[in-house]
Amino acid sequence: VHKVFPCGLAAQEGTIQKGDEVLSINGLTLRGAKHMDATAVLRQARNQNLAVVVICKRTDEEGKGGGNGRGEEVSVPTGEQEAPLSVDVEKGAGGIGFSLEGGRGSIQGDRPLVINRIFKGGAAEQSGLRCGDELLQVMGVSLHDMTRFEAWNMIKALPEGSVTLVIRRAQVAKE
Repeated sequence: VHKVFPCGLAAQEGTIQKGDEVLSINGLTLRGAKHMDATAVLRQARNQNLAVVVICKRTDEEGKGGGNGRGEEVSVPTGEQEAPLSVDVEKGAGGIGFSLEGGRGSIQGDRPLVINRIFKGGAAEQSGLRCGDELLQVMGVSLHDMTRFEAWNMIKALPEGSVTLVIRRAQVAKE
């Protein structure tokens, strides 16, 4: 960890500090990973409701090379699942205005299909969809066992006009 941003989730959670070694994120080991690969795993974790980060605490005496720190699991942030929500999106010539990640057989294994990017000014943004929303159904068809490619092809094949999506949104824990 090179820096903990003061307004970031790690700072809010409170146990991750500069100098700690990140061992794994959501079960994906970072031991021996190149910096570029580790940051890619970290970016993927941003789009999830809960990220489990295993860190090795460092003390000033241990420095960067020591391996005597203690391992610790940290969950950032905590949240509960909300009930599914129906959202109508007006699909235009530019599509629906979001991209997906996850699905059956994804790089991280079988995962829910999640909106990972909302395009500025697109239909998804205008209808209030957010990054991290889990896409459950499109026009009454369950996406439960679909690959990202299958889901995306189904969405692309829909005609322009009103498209009904069923999503699940993470509910931020209230303290």
